[in-house]
Amino acid sequence: MSFTYKEIKNLLPKKQYLMIKDCLEDNSSFPWFLNKPGATVEKHIEKQQSKKFKNIEEHPLLFNMMYFHQDEQGSLMDQTKFHEPHLRLISTICKEFVVKEKIKKIHILRARANLMLQVKNFKKDGHNTPHIDFEFPHYILIYYIDNTDGDTFLFKKNNSIMARIKPEPNKLLFFDGLIYHASSNPVKNKFRKVINISFTKGDNLI
Repeated sequence: MSFTYKEIKNLLPKKQYLMIKDCLEDNSSFPWFLNKPGATVEKHIEKQQSKKFKNIEEHPLLFNMMYFHQDEQGSLMDQTKFHEPHLRLISTICKEFVVKEKIKKIHILRARANLMLQVKNFKKDGHNTPHIDFEFPHYILIYYIDNTDGDTFLFKKNNSIMARIKPEPNKLLFFDGLIYHASSNPVKNKFRKVINISFTKGDNLI
């Protein structure tokens, strides 16, 4: 049976978890940027997917901070150097992950922090547009910061729900990147903060 997903609770020692949490909540120094509509999922993909998935409720308002990003040719985007001081957060998560999963090295494709806002009228079983980050084989890590609602949805090939992952502090979700997945906005809580890392197995870049 091929790998699908795995949840790793209490990934980091408490001190390291609190360091990451405090950094993301430091309004005076952490640079959150407002995403424009279509920055996460392009409009034509959203339209295509709306025919396949019945509970899409796309809310384009999203804040994020891109730590690290490679273009299709494997070159680093200019923004990587700008955010270099924050790369230690990614390094902390990845180093603990490879030790626990006994993976020698990983090749980071993209790493960013996402901040989703409360949407009080978000449907109970609703989710944002299912998507994959890259068209080639890869893996995804989602590191949850808070105890909040705003589940992550993973989908089977027939578009039915494979799993619904509840955010919990210091929990890591590890899954096959070719599985269609979607976030959902919090209804009861004001924020949903995660760190999202896409990678392949290979040389470690951080």
